[in-house]
Order: sequence, then structure tokens, then C-alpha cells
Amino acid sequence: MKRDNSTQASASNLMIAGAMAGVPAAFLTTPADVIKTRLQVVPRDGETAYAGIRNCTHTIYKQEGLSAFFKGSGLRVIRTSPQFAITLFTYEKLSRLLGLTAKDPPTNAPVDPRDYRSAFPTREIGHKTKDIDGLLQNMGLNILKPFDKEKK
Repeated sequence: MKRDNSTQASASNLMIAGAMAGVPAAFLTTPADVIKTRLQVVPRDGETAYAGIRNCTHTIYKQEGLSAFFKGSGLRVIRTSPQFAITLFTYEKLSRLLGLTAKDPPTNAPVDPRDYRSAFPTREIGHKTKDIDGLLQNMGLNILKPFDKEKK
């Protein structure tokens, strides 16, 4: 992997990043895939028939234990990780080809506290609450001052 000064990731970096993202994605979704597959299969004589997702989950856990939810997870990771790699690579390359990429990609760089002041200037909200109170009073609601009584 050659590192250059451009902001674009190389093809190998995209493929590796996609494959690495595919590992936890495939592994952690295996229980849902096991349940889905069990519900799709038409039971033969003597096999367990499931009444729904909750029943399927409960039955698998009671009869086969927690490890049953991860059956086939290794092969699923091997199959899915390359798929994620190809998908990320294709998406990035097509985005660049069609000119759909952002000029400045988001970063995880620390933000200078001075940036917060410019992004979120402190303003008084007192005048806003008075405006809102006035609008609500015009509608017949006295929310901000519910215990104030008119003095005659």
C-alpha cells in the first residue's frame, strides 16, 4: 500500500477497508440470518415448526443453546467480506467518476474550542421566551406565568 498526499484512498485501501467492515457486519447479523432461514424452511415430518420470530428464537435457544445462533458464521464472513470490499470499491470509484464526491471529506480530527464559539454563538434567549409567551397568550394560553392573576 503506497501512501500519497491525495485525499483519495487507493484501490487496495478501499478493498481492505470494505473487507474489514464486512467481518463484524456478517458475524453480528448471523443470528438474524439463522432465525430468518429457519422460518423460511418448510418443516418435514418430525422437524420443529416455528410460529413466528419470537417462538423461533426461544425454541432455538432452549433446544440448541446460544451457539446455534452463530452456526455458519465463519463461512458467512468468508462469503460476505469480499462482497463488502467490492461494494465499497465500486461505490467510491463510481462516485469519483460521476463527480459525486465531497471536496473535503469528514475527519475525526480534534476540534479547536475556538471553533465552538464561532459555530455556536452564545445568545440571550430571554427576548425569545417573551416573544413565545406573547404568542401563546394571544392564543389564550398563559404557560410561562400560570399563577399570575390580573390585578384590577
